[in-house]
Amino acid sequence: MDFSLDIKTLEHYKRLPVPGYINEFSAEAVVPDTQEDIARVLTGVCTPLVHIKDVGGGRVNLSGDVAVTVLYIPESQSGTASLDLKIPFTAGFETGDGALPVTGVTVLGLEISLLNPRKIQAVAEVRVDADCYVKDSLSWGAGIKETAAELHVRKRTANFKTVSSVMEKTFTVSEELAMPPGKPSPGKILACTARLRIDDAQDVGTRLIIKGAVLSGVSYVPKDGAGLEYAAFETPFSQLMDLPEEKPAGFYVTPMLTQAYADVTENDSGSGINLEVHGAAQTVYLRESELEYIDDAYSTLGELDAEYGSLQSETPLCAAPVHTSQHWTTELSRPASQVVMTGIIPGAAEYSEGTISFPVTADIVYTGDDGNIYGERARLKCECPWEGGDPGRITAVAGEAAATASGISADLRCQVDIYSFACEKSSVNAISSLAQSDEKLYKTPRPSVTVVRCDSDDLWSAAKKYRSDPEKIAACSGIEDGESAYGRVLLIPKC
Repeated sequence: MDFSLDIKTLEHYKRLPVPGYINEFSAEAVVPDTQEDIARVLTGVCTPLVHIKDVGGGRVNLSGDVAVTVLYIPESQSGTASLDLKIPFTAGFETGDGALPVTGVTVLGLEISLLNPRKIQAVAEVRVDADCYVKDSLSWGAGIKETAAELHVRKRTANFKTVSSVMEKTFTVSEELAMPPGKPSPGKILACTARLRIDDAQDVGTRLIIKGAVLSGVSYVPKDGAGLEYAAFETPFSQLMDLPEEKPAGFYVTPMLTQAYADVTENDSGSGINLEVHGAAQTVYLRESELEYIDDAYSTLGELDAEYGSLQSETPLCAAPVHTSQHWTTELSRPASQVVMTGIIPGAAEYSEGTISFPVTADIVYTGDDGNIYGERARLKCECPWEGGDPGRITAVAGEAAATASGISADLRCQVDIYSFACEKSSVNAISSLAQSDEKLYKTPRPSVTVVRCDSDDLWSAAKKYRSDPEKIAACSGIEDGESAYGRVLLIPKC
């Protein structure tokens, strides 16, 4: 006969295994007729922006551009000029129907080539990560509907983590930035970079409060004078998101930058910088459920045909970033009097035997002892000890670099944050069907009482082996609730 199971169902979002995507994209730009020819390139700065996240047809397609600004010295050697270009990028992932993606875009490298005095080429190495979630359900047997004295079932409970919902909210941060002490007022902005950082998220009532910061860097020509200046800013922001109806047990927030602007604004104290940033907060909400399921079963009449089903789920494992301070010394091609700005781009990170390592590209713009501005590139390496086991996916994010000139060398110091993305796996094996056939009934007679010495802590295995009942064994053998049965002499009655 087939036993009817009491089937329970849990709706959730299943994480799909989507590999990361790394590729090179390029674009060219011509100097406008209103600008001079390029004498020498100083540096290139960039910000990756996502414009379209299209879900449909069993795929997720992502497109955007890397906004690049090239700083250069014009042919007349007078001042600093800039040239903007956009490097389009695309990435596609096979996900199945109805997938909800959580995406992240990182630039791992940027190469600027001067093709001729009026034309440049920019090549960006772009990494796109997509964690996709699709609706799914888990079903398992939580009990037996029939009452049968010969059937014994063992139930267990497990705390099981799943993704309950995935939500996204767009937002805008607009702020008038105060110039840092000692920095001259801006006259013309040459370049602006920006990125989003999430610092904290807390659920209060029916809302999720997300706190973070916009980290921006602005290269500019001073209002009263020439030359090149650079200023870094950290602009706090907070956003509110509605929580799902079911109160979450946790959440994982991933920021996505979609646009960034900066322009000069006049105020009472002179001129400042107005920053406007558009982004989206992609939030994965977690649920923790207590599952009661049938772990094992046996019959005193005969062998059972039992089928097991595996309940599996993956949820994001939120780990705090690891902060590491890096110090490098790199040679310059000529004596320097002052470092104007330094750009740090970490490359693809790898983990091996307790260490995370990745290459680093450092662009150093400095004033030479002849008064002219130069730009040079250094290839460096970063290593960071890691004690948390396999970190999963790794992203290295550089903070603002502090650099000082020392003759024909430059000392660089920079904080690099290591972000890891791993998944916590929940897994339970539960009986999904149970039957007893007449062909498998026991034929061999059993004695009324069997005497054995118990070789386990519980009575279940002994009862199953000798086709008895755990409670009757405990009563006959004088074993109280909670006592260990290991090494005890058991009287096993026939059932």
